[in-house]
Amino acid sequence: MDTIKNPIVSIVIPSYNHGNFLKLALDSIFSQSFTDWEVIIVDNHSTDNTDEVLESYNDPRVRVFKIKNDGIIAVSRNLGIQKSRSELIAFLDSDDYWDHKKLAKVVEIFQKHQPDILYHDMFVFEGNVTNKNKVVKSRAFKNDALRDLLVKGNPIFNSSVVVRKKVLSEVGLIDSSPYLVGAEDYNTWLKIAEKGYQFFYLNECLGYYREHSQSVSNKNMALVMRKAVEPFKNKVSSIEEKRMYSRIMYFEIKFNFLKKKIRPEKEDLLFCLKNADFSIKLRLIFLVINFYFTH
Repeated sequence: MDTIKNPIVSIVIPSYNHGNFLKLALDSIFSQSFTDWEVIIVDNHSTDNTDEVLESYNDPRVRVFKIKNDGIIAVSRNLGIQKSRSELIAFLDSDDYWDHKKLAKVVEIFQKHQPDILYHDMFVFEGNVTNKNKVVKSRAFKNDALRDLLVKGNPIFNSSVVVRKKVLSEVGLIDSSPYLVGAEDYNTWLKIAEKGYQFFYLNECLGYYREHSQSVSNKNMALVMRKAVEPFKNKVSSIEEKRMYSRIMYFEIKFNFLKKKIRPEKEDLLFCLKNADFSIKLRLIFLVINFYFTH
């Protein structure tokens, strides 16, 4: 079948010991109204029931590769990209899943508007409970996508992204440096934006993002975020650079407040309050007030 040899969309799923989540992700692909796809699971030699889950999908569109990625998920994603047979690459984390209309809508937009990379909003769910009142909102970039990403931060969730394979090849795929783990996706969007490729924001929830104890949102990402933006800091003004770093510093302060109960240095607080945009300043003030009234 031609659609198997050359599908329209290749879906790349890296996985490690997520057998209990992986079935939901795969079922959401098999429920798609658009069926001209292949799914590439890159498994990091899981020791749970992942193999049994994968064996239950007897379909030539499902392709499985094993790899030792040493904890660097970019290695797995890059293998999936390299093994793909499609022009369009869709990313899906093994603990997330999609709405059944996702691929149909995305393919229609690529055919009509010809973007280079597309992303959308996501619902949030914890455990097996979906809270449709809790949405991970993204945003459209105004004019300069690179400056927007640097100054305002990364609004793109990996499991919402569909991107042209040639674009990923042009930017050297995903950086697999160990010091970028957790922010390698952000760094990739920055590289794509630097090349001037067209981003398309679909203002609609077409996926479900799982929050759990291993989520990036529960880790201190300040250091890796600094590494992700470092190569591009000369692309913004000195004022914008300070705003960029004050945003990153805010998330470090927030993590230390909430997870470690550590009070920030006075110099860090003053830097954020002086240089951050209004929304970050407001959040920081509420964070500090809440911390000092509860501790």
